[in-house]
Amino acid sequence: MPPPPWIMRVVPFPSLLGPSFLLGLGMYHFTATILEINFIKREPRKLLNLTQTYNGTEMSQDMPGPLDDLVIRCRGVVSIWTGLRTAEECAKGGLWRQYHALLYSGEPESLIPALHKSGILGTNGTAGAAENGVFDEICCLRVLCGVPHPKETIQGLYSLLKPGGRVVVRGHFANPWRTEGSIVGSAMQFLYSVAGWSFFLGGCELQRHTAEFLREAGEWDKIQLQCEDPKGVIPFVVGELIKKR
Repeated sequence: MPPPPWIMRVVPFPSLLGPSFLLGLGMYHFTATILEINFIKREPRKLLNLTQTYNGTEMSQDMPGPLDDLVIRCRGVVSIWTGLRTAEECAKGGLWRQYHALLYSGEPESLIPALHKSGILGTNGTAGAAENGVFDEICCLRVLCGVPHPKETIQGLYSLLKPGGRVVVRGHFANPWRTEGSIVGSAMQFLYSVAGWSFFLGGCELQRHTAEFLREAGEWDKIQLQCEDPKGVIPFVVGELIKKR
């Protein structure tokens, strides 16, 4: 028997309890991985580093949101920084015929060497820093929740963006309960985090202030960000920012 309509208006149960499926799925894959390592591969030494053994790639498969409209307008030298499932979606859409793919993460220690090796920073930058920026567009799709140092990573990406360049972002963040969000959604984020969300889902964090990190990364000519599902446990910040010329 479903709850009365007035309760659904006050407490949106599907939005609040839906993430428990992802957490349960993460626990299942984690347990299956432990059993596989011990009894099938017979390599118990790998259990000494569980973070490296289990990376939680399955968690992205139920993340919502169409990406075509955000990515289709990208022009110039573009960094599409994305997770595994989104990379597969980009391949199906033919983006890899338009762009050359480099394998790197967003952290400077990974990104800068990859750009130098590819020759992108050969003329535009020295000593691991870009003089006038490198990218016309930077797309961060569902990944800022999982980098180890999000604030520093976003600042590094800002420095690599050309003046007038655009950042397209989509990712979940801390429930904005002080404004348009919900105190219940924020409390549920805390409970899921305590229950092991980050550990079982490959380092994904629920309570990051991604929108604030983006606004504070530098000077922008335009900031257009909106929140999807603000009262839920996994609200998404979606939009674009244009770097000051």
